[in-house]
Amino acid sequence: MRRSLIAVGFLMLALPLACTLEGERTTSVGNPDDGSPESVQPPARGDLIFVRVPPGSHPSGRGRLFAIGPSAGDRVRQLAATPFANLGTFAASPNGRRVAFTRRGELWVARLDGSKAKRLSRTAGINGWALWSPDGRRLIYHRMAGVGGSGDTAHLVNADGTGYREIGLHGERLFTRAWWGPDGNRIYGMDGGKLGFPPSLHELDLTTGRTTLLVEERRGTDGFAVSALGDVLILRTVEQPIRRQLWLREDGGERLLAETRGGFWATAWSPDGSQIAAAVLFGDDDTSRLIILDPHESDDKMEITPATGAAGRHPLWSPDGMQLAFTRGRFPHDDVWIVDRDGAERRVTRSRAFEEPVAWLAQPAG
Repeated sequence: MRRSLIAVGFLMLALPLACTLEGERTTSVGNPDDGSPESVQPPARGDLIFVRVPPGSHPSGRGRLFAIGPSAGDRVRQLAATPFANLGTFAASPNGRRVAFTRRGELWVARLDGSKAKRLSRTAGINGWALWSPDGRRLIYHRMAGVGGSGDTAHLVNADGTGYREIGLHGERLFTRAWWGPDGNRIYGMDGGKLGFPPSLHELDLTTGRTTLLVEERRGTDGFAVSALGDVLILRTVEQPIRRQLWLREDGGERLLAETRGGFWATAWSPDGSQIAAAVLFGDDDTSRLIILDPHESDDKMEITPATGAAGRHPLWSPDGMQLAFTRGRFPHDDVWIVDRDGAERRVTRSRAFEEPVAWLAQPAG
């Protein structure tokens, strides 16, 4: 299996967030404390958007949005505080013109400049983790209701706020996690599992309402992600000794891609479905390794150890799949980096804050 491994770099913690940081030219916009809308500076097409959480704050719901352009000399810019203040999750539409975001537990959608903001969520709890349909007209979002995933549910809504519905098995069991199929007419969903059994994985046809079982309970599904080709990446845990595995479901069958004694922090398909970026966390020392798999090259299984790949987590592909953004550092001090397909790295930020790339806006057509 051909595997592209990101080159290892050395992280140096820089000056406090309140300063203009050496190597990071920052333009501040608005008042980050009172949410004032003055001097609005919206993100631009092609920008990499990331959340920055000040030291001492919890990463959930206290982030401010920043952006940097695609060129090496571009400045890091703080975006307008309203409505993107006290931010939780964030997702850009396929054409990069609108964003869905969580603010104070509610899911909102707005134009890229922050105007025309509209609340979409209709459920109690924390609502977010939105996924846009391929045509940008609908969203799947997730509600976190309890500790450890208890009571979590997936929901479907049009981008204008109409057409709300819960997603599940004909009302019998709601999906706890859901993902769009590549044609936008199918949704893949993981249920909560029957008593004493792990979750199963299903395919829901939105046109007919028919559901198809893809992975039964005895196989188990801890998590999953669907590629642009319709291949399904499945995360599983096996016992004695405990190992985490990545499986690929394609053409109706499954094969084991990778295995580790660490824990998968995050996985991300490239836009064309040809590669998988995976971040793996090892032990109490917060060691994280970032690897890129080419799942269609070979049937070999990859063993992921603390020496595999390079330091990094929170992988996020650019819309054209030619670059990968990720974070590197020791939590809660993570800086944003970018690596090209040829392995060349660029450090985007230098701060003592927690940072995470959340969206990479599509370039304008033409």
